[in-house]
Amino acid sequence: MSTGCCAPRTRRWHAASRSAACRCTSPWPRWSGRVSCDPRRWDRRSWSRTSTCAGSREPAAPPTSAASTSRGPDAPPTPRCGSIATRDASTSRCSTPTRHRRTRAPTSTGGRWRARCRQWRTARRAFPDPRRPMLVTAADLWEPDPGTIVSWRIAPGPVPPRPVGLSLNQRNHLAAAVAGEPSVWLAATFDVEGPIDVDALEHAFRAVVARHSALQCGAAVVAHEVHGVRHDAASLGWSRVDYGPTVSVDTTRDLVRAELDRACFPLAYPAIWPAAISRADRSTIVLGLDHLHADAYSLVVLVDDLHALYDAAAGGRPAPDLPEAACFVSGLDRPPRRVPAQDDRLAAWHDFLRSREHRLPTFPIPLGVGPGERVAQCTEVAQLADADLTERVGAHSQRHGGTTSSAVLAALATAVDELGGPDTLAVLTPVHTRVTEQERRAVGWYTTTTPVELRAHRDGCLALTEAAAAVATGRAMAAVPLDQVLESASAALVRERADVFMASYLDYRRLPGHGELVGRRAHHVSAPTLADDLQVWISRTDSGLAVRVRLPDTTTARQVVAGLLTGWTTALRDLGVCARAGDAVVTAAASGRRESRPAGP
Repeated sequence: MSTGCCAPRTRRWHAASRSAACRCTSPWPRWSGRVSCDPRRWDRRSWSRTSTCAGSREPAAPPTSAASTSRGPDAPPTPRCGSIATRDASTSRCSTPTRHRRTRAPTSTGGRWRARCRQWRTARRAFPDPRRPMLVTAADLWEPDPGTIVSWRIAPGPVPPRPVGLSLNQRNHLAAAVAGEPSVWLAATFDVEGPIDVDALEHAFRAVVARHSALQCGAAVVAHEVHGVRHDAASLGWSRVDYGPTVSVDTTRDLVRAELDRACFPLAYPAIWPAAISRADRSTIVLGLDHLHADAYSLVVLVDDLHALYDAAAGGRPAPDLPEAACFVSGLDRPPRRVPAQDDRLAAWHDFLRSREHRLPTFPIPLGVGPGERVAQCTEVAQLADADLTERVGAHSQRHGGTTSSAVLAALATAVDELGGPDTLAVLTPVHTRVTEQERRAVGWYTTTTPVELRAHRDGCLALTEAAAAVATGRAMAAVPLDQVLESASAALVRERADVFMASYLDYRRLPGHGELVGRRAHHVSAPTLADDLQVWISRTDSGLAVRVRLPDTTTARQVVAGLLTGWTTALRDLGVCARAGDAVVTAAASGRRESRPAGP
């Protein structure tokens, strides 16, 4: 697929005789200035790199390769396929340069024009509008329009809280907070039409807190031990705070982020920040909460519930009859479901830990962070595949016993291998524990963690088959409670870094209200904190596959991730090529079977 030499978006045409040139005003890539529309007339001065990471605004030279050097200094680099563009919301540019494939030059001005237009139409189909932010992002990339900000402060009421249990995830999270780690908050944001009806929004926030028990829970430190407590929702005190209007995206983002950092600390209830940014035409509702209360899935549930409750209250209608939601706290009161000591799934956990000398997985390529060192977090977001490619890869993976998620992980293993990593990639993956319909409508930290070991293969079919088996093994191991794994392990876990190498996959199409997420401009916004390892969040939507990468803000890590994203995208496209070939074989076989059938009477 050829994408042309300029981003296929807003551009102003200038007069040209035999060669058309354009001055690209697109917000897409890192190009600036005049760029030739003929790939043979490449202007390297148009490279202008801007990193998405804090404290790294230095220009960088374009990537070079032996292939590009051999064609001369003015030839563009030619990777194996296509282009990858990733959104940098802080600079309105892309964080990975657009790649180009050489195309045969048209023989006439008209032919050149028609060929270039075909390339732009192809690129428009292949990639979404880069000005639309990603569904999953971080606060340093989020771009809320200015408006009048209002929020509410929640205070515990006169009814004493009662003690409740805590999950392993919550206990580990609170232990980090006690040790002085910054707040790890999540925020659900979405838009509504017109200015905010403050009374209706307060009613919606109160109803959501009363509906979901996880939002009523907090933590208390007693005698140097952390305990869970649950507050009475009906007795909570609510007070409104008016901040007044903001004047820019930056001031709006900075104010919202500062309030989220202040309010969403897990050791001080409520660790929740309900707010809104009111505007005359379209307003944004924000519900920030510490990770103690929720997982990524929960944010989509909150968007759906809040939107329904606010819309009814603002319209003067009775509260909607929302689907029944499970009680997260009640689930914690039940004892964990343990497996027999001789269970094969528990044995698989022990084998995995022993093979690694009980070390948790870390990203196998150096990221420029020394032992015991942590630096500011950097965030990259990228589109991995469009909807068509994602469907083809998913169908191809199913023919080999896998799923779209196992195919994405297989492509990740291939990309790491091509960067110089090991041929077997070990990574931890979160697995949701929601089973019933009521749990699918509940808010809480409904996840466990399981390991997956993936082998990189040049043969795409073999890679998909082995990835399917590896993911299936990991999902089976997820049924073993982590408490039981830790208690029965032959040695204590060894953590070489504060973070672990983790890859999360979430198919938003299967979540409540998924069909309305784009129209509501819903987003999952995460807090930037500190990092010493690499973590990825893969999201599947109707637009395809996107990824958010959390990495240390170092030059080495940024270079590694740039190569990783390019290799990951290329590996998925290679699987798409395999899928087309597989479809052709299946079609030919089916046609042969039809032709070989004996004629009827």
